[in-house]
Amino acid sequence: QRRRLQQQTETSSCALSPYQQTIAKWFHGKEEWAVFVTAEDVRAIRRRRREAGEQRRDNLQSPVVDRIQRDTSGDHHNVDNSSSQKVTCVEIESEMSRLERIDAWIDPFFDLKEMPNANAIRRTGENSDQSCNDRLFIAEGTEAVRLMIEKCLKTSKDATEIKDATDHRYAKEDRRNAPPVRILSILCKPATFFERPVCLADELVKRNCLRPPSHKDNNPSVSPCPFKIIVGTEEALSEIVGFPLARGAMACGIVPRIQRPLQWLKSLSNRDDGAGESETNNDDETIAQRSARQHHVHKPTHKPVRILALDAVSNASNLGSILRTAAAFGVDAVLLSEDSCDAWYRQAVRVSMGYVVTVTTIRAGELRTEMACEGLGMEEEGTKCSDGGLPRVLKWLREDMRIQCFAAVVDADDDGDGTDYLPPLVSLEAISESTRNHSSSSWVCVLGNEGHGIRDEVVKEASCRIRIGMANGVDSLSLPVAAGILIHGLSLSNKIT
Repeated sequence: QRRRLQQQTETSSCALSPYQQTIAKWFHGKEEWAVFVTAEDVRAIRRRRREAGEQRRDNLQSPVVDRIQRDTSGDHHNVDNSSSQKVTCVEIESEMSRLERIDAWIDPFFDLKEMPNANAIRRTGENSDQSCNDRLFIAEGTEAVRLMIEKCLKTSKDATEIKDATDHRYAKEDRRNAPPVRILSILCKPATFFERPVCLADELVKRNCLRPPSHKDNNPSVSPCPFKIIVGTEEALSEIVGFPLARGAMACGIVPRIQRPLQWLKSLSNRDDGAGESETNNDDETIAQRSARQHHVHKPTHKPVRILALDAVSNASNLGSILRTAAAFGVDAVLLSEDSCDAWYRQAVRVSMGYVVTVTTIRAGELRTEMACEGLGMEEEGTKCSDGGLPRVLKWLREDMRIQCFAAVVDADDDGDGTDYLPPLVSLEAISESTRNHSSSSWVCVLGNEGHGIRDEVVKEASCRIRIGMANGVDSLSLPVAAGILIHGLSLSNKIT
């Protein structure tokens, strides 16, 4: 039996191509945070999950272990029992340990077809590194995963040791605006991870998390990778997610959240736009230039606040496209009513191309709770939150924060139900001109549901209603297109940074 196992191992090793052998060699010594997965591994895990149910991680076995047990079940008189038991035990323990590790790492990606949005609401607690209140998200696509890796490494504790001043300043800005994102694992094909033009491994090398092939193994300057790396063939990845996987990479992470969103919004109005700040001292600058720069530092200007509020937006694709547009135009935060869809749904993250991590999303219900604790905008006892939570938040932004609130409407003749006063209707062009002349260029733009628009109780709390002028015969635009036009029009008076 020992000779047979050795022959099979040598045969499988010879069957690997030089490219596959290079990949297998790369994973040697990185077992704690990187693994290469085959389709046979996934099928073994899937089979054991079906058999064991909730106890799927007990006694995990692979085809190699099954073959060993079948071989040892017969022909006992031809096998040396002592040597056979030693080989069997070593092989089983090694394979069980490896499959247990793979099973734990691929669990967030397992059978995504059956639960397309479950990862946005799944509670984790099996891993000691995760809190029981954490929510997970799944990002799909090579560029989205690259952005996630870049964001994670720039805001992680390991990234603070990087000596690049640009990275330090970027991470500081991210902590002040969007909360940091933490990746738990990435799932990708070998070509996506090792080969250009994508080559996700290059991102890790640049961030000092992976040593280049020319470096020695004892290089002390290399930081450990802060997340797990799972590389597998297209067949293996498709076996994991439960459907043919065409995209080259996926990432799983913890949904970032702000502990005190009300205080975070208050801090936005007090931040400096950086216009008066200077880079490090330049030895080539003249005394006059240095004096002018230092004089300008004492006159900082406040950066305007840009907030996008969404009322009952239920389409995840529309929300993802809006988030990408908001990131492009420098929107500081996106407020979501309680009946809007989750910004961290798989579809929303995919359509946003990963830019959901660069824009802070806040639920109106979280703000209402904090406002109630501080005695701001408290509701009368017995009232129900049927308005999605936005009216109270908009009233606080308009009255306490002195931020202009604009409600985007489609029908210029729509006066609501006719029972209450609605804000005046102004064209987007007029709003842009008034924004240029306004002492504060901060604004909140409210967009409504794809089919019904903004609710009347939300419109009533706006400073005015705005409408995009369109040619005759065109009655509406898609929500993401309208969002882009409105944000651009309101931002004309400010420099996009």
